[in-house]
Amino acid sequence: MDLSTDYVVPVLAAIAGAFAKAAYPDLKAFVLGKRGISGTWTLVGSEIKDAQGNCALFEEALKLRNNDRVLKAKSEVGDFVREYSGFTNDEYLALAYNSRGGPGTGSIVARDPSGTKKVFVGYWQGLDCTLPEKRLVKGPAILVRGTAGSAEVQNMRNRFSAFLAQRCEVVATPPFNP
Repeated sequence: MDLSTDYVVPVLAAIAGAFAKAAYPDLKAFVLGKRGISGTWTLVGSEIKDAQGNCALFEEALKLRNNDRVLKAKSEVGDFVREYSGFTNDEYLALAYNSRGGPGTGSIVARDPSGTKKVFVGYWQGLDCTLPEKRLVKGPAILVRGTAGSAEVQNMRNRFSAFLAQRCEVVATPPFNP
């Protein structure tokens, strides 16, 4: 009877398998980064559309990358590119944005109400440029996992329609003294 093949090899294989199973999540996170919310998302929000203060919903497609709770995103809207950067603790996210080639500077703060990482609900606040006089505006927004116009996005728009129907508010006007 050979102890190395009858007992030692199976015991070592079992120990190695148990170690690999326990270490897999940490090893995967180390190699790939924490990408729980990375992917294609759509920002749906309400914004002021004219001098009378009428609001309308917009959709903006984002490619979101998450690496150890640090967020980066980019979108192309018309002739300009909007870049986002921020942070997440998985339940909340905060993104600041700036547009190259067009108007747009502001932030989004939102919460994942269900813990599923399918939708974040919150508010955007930023510079509104619908009038010659710039204003700081705040409005409701949701960030939905999925492509703009998709069934997932439409379902979340319907689910949060009462929230998205809130009116945008002018937070400050120049010289931005609230």
